[in-house]
Amino acid sequence: METIVIGLVGSHGVGKTTVAEHIERRCHGQTQIYTPLLSLRKLAQQIPLQDWRDTLSEIRRCLEVRWGDQAIARRIAARIKRKILREKFPIIVIDGVQTEAEAQVFRQEFPNFTLLCIEAKRDTRLEFIRRRAETRRDKRMDRSEITRLVQLWSQRDVLKLAPSADYVISNHGTLDKLLDRTEEVIQLAGVSARLNSTG
Repeated sequence: METIVIGLVGSHGVGKTTVAEHIERRCHGQTQIYTPLLSLRKLAQQIPLQDWRDTLSEIRRCLEVRWGDQAIARRIAARIKRKILREKFPIIVIDGVQTEAEAQVFRQEFPNFTLLCIEAKRDTRLEFIRRRAETRRDKRMDRSEITRLVQLWSQRDVLKLAPSADYVISNHGTLDKLLDRTEEVIQLAGVSARLNSTG
């Protein structure tokens, strides 16, 4: 049975990681989550640079200018293939597909690739970002900062990619509603049967 690869697309703070972790729990830990942002964060720490979203966005842009707009996705795809060969995970989640070029790589490399878009209103995003506090600035984030983040080039790419998603998960209510909608979508996508088979 082929591994299902799920890509999550959405702006900062929409709930991508929450959805990824929910799928992981449903799969009883028999899944692997890849987060491209974490690789960029590690690189920023090595240089060292401030761990700000602006900085990570610029690092990503520099890498793509130097090695092409599919370089990051190809590296992730190669890591996933090695992981599948060694451990046979039934489901892989990519938490943060950002561009059409990246999605194209994953669609080419994995026949069972499904792209899920998570969307949320500004206040919901602000709450998620503050709660997760992935960077020092996140705890102090306000509405104007959310608006500014949307102007980052990486976020503009996300907005361009979102309409090509196979399914949309709207995060406009409580956490329970987000997880309920996630369950509906993974059933529609045919992922639910694979999740149940791992129990």
